[in-house]
Amino acid sequence: MESLKTSADVLFILLGAVMVLGFKRRFAPFVEDGSKTHSIREDKNDRWRPGVIVDAFVDPRQKTMRRLMPPTPCIYTEPLEMIAINQSVVAVERIVLVIDGRRLDLDESNLFAWRDGFRHLRTDALDDSQVTTETRGCYAMMLNFGRTLNASCHGREK
Repeated sequence: MESLKTSADVLFILLGAVMVLGFKRRFAPFVEDGSKTHSIREDKNDRWRPGVIVDAFVDPRQKTMRRLMPPTPCIYTEPLEMIAINQSVVAVERIVLVIDGRRLDLDESNLFAWRDGFRHLRTDALDDSQVTTETRGCYAMMLNFGRTLNASCHGREK
């Protein structure tokens, strides 16, 4: 009976060591080509750790679901904060990015956002595959995406 319990414990550990990441279609090309080097995820239960297997999909739990890369171990995690700073008397806020206790300047924040898949399309682009390497404004794009996502999540709760 003890060997059965041990086998069940091992199965549980193996099942718990794979984390499925779902990506929006706009990010899929960058996951596939390897230029999206990280993903921001809330981790209330401290599940993300180095060595945990990441299985990345677009359209998870849909008929159109597709794997974006082979299952890959997580390399590292870092604490990330987005802090609103009131910059003037008229209450204009600026959101600063703090990673592992270090505040990023605007250029670093733009590069971080570009590496997270927020890219500009070339002005003559016909599809999403023709993006620029321009990083200026990518952080603002990332913040707008977050605001939109947050608003849509809160709208569903009502």
